[in-house]
Amino acid sequence: MATNVVFLGAPGAGKGTQAQILQQQYGYRQLSTGDILRENHKAGTPLGKAAEAYMQRGDLVPDDLIIKMVRDALPPSGVGIIFDGFPLTIPQAQALDEMLGEMKRGLPQAVYFSIDLGAAKMRLATRGREDDNAQTIHHRFEIFESQRDALKRYYADEAPSRFTEIDADRPLEDVTQRLLRALKLRPSPGVAS
Repeated sequence: MATNVVFLGAPGAGKGTQAQILQQQYGYRQLSTGDILRENHKAGTPLGKAAEAYMQRGDLVPDDLIIKMVRDALPPSGVGIIFDGFPLTIPQAQALDEMLGEMKRGLPQAVYFSIDLGAAKMRLATRGREDDNAQTIHHRFEIFESQRDALKRYYADEAPSRFTEIDADRPLEDVTQRLLRALKLRPSPGVAS
């Protein structure tokens, strides 16, 4: 059975970059709630319309909406999923565990990307996405900091053997190598060891 992984960490910690590497080189499927929200918004779906005001303010989309979007976007079983940007709250983490349990997919491993928040903010400021304006970035960090410790404890205390913290301030290749070791993956030919 493919391993499912939860990527935790501040906005700009490099979760999306690492998810892309696992997706391209190891066959994982990245499930980014930010991308799902933007797709639903662009398509004008009822869920996208319901989430629009929250997204514009940089607020957390209510748990029930985001959980429904994630459930609808889950790929077929047998594919390892990287949950990027989800869960962000304890109720979301509990809902994810329930969802995966109902689908007989097993509980996920959790990887926390630790980064200096000033460095993460600088990364976001240079990323150039339309929802990365200074006010929204500041608000997203406030929300992240308010949830961070409880979410880390949820995963670290629940199953320490499935929780890893990685220093995301290190060079990209080093972060990737630490991630591969945490997930017990061998470097593919395109990944420096």
